Amino acid sequence: MEDFNISIKQSNGNLNSFDKYINFFAFPCGNHTMEQDKVLANYGIIPVYCDGMKNYTFEKGIHRECIDGEYQ
Repeated sequence: MEDFNISIKQSNGNLNSFDKYINFFAFPCGNHTMEQDKVLANYGIIPVYCDGMKNYTFEKGIHRECIDGEYQ
């Protein structure tokens, strides 16, 4: 978990230098934990979840549909 926190902190710090930075984070394949959600919330980053995955939550975030059919 500490590696995730450090990675998000460094990436967010670097990306904030861009004028058009939008603070979203899409979890690879929709895989995430509640602890990771809390880390993102600490930095004001909005999580993006992939609908159709068994482990996404209904917490605040953006939900996207799988477009390649893999999760059907």
